[in-house]
Amino acid sequence: MPDADEDTIERETARRLITLPQLVDAFRWLRHPSLPELAEHLWVDEQTAWTRMQHLDPIEVAEIEAATEGDWSWSDVA
Repeated sequence: MPDADEDTIERETARRLITLPQLVDAFRWLRHPSLPELAEHLWVDEQTAWTRMQHLDPIEVAEIEAATEGDWSWSDVA
């Protein structure tokens, strides 16, 4: 299990690699992607995509909701 510093670094790395505009674009195109589909669209590995999605803040979720008119979801199952 990663320690707190590693976890913080992993979350920040995912946030920097996957910007909110990139996420919005991904969900506009894919709407309901699986984790592998989302990672491929974002050009990152599945762990990075999973980390980013697990740590979305409420404002980011609201922006994705607004951009997709509520028609989005993702599955973290490969």
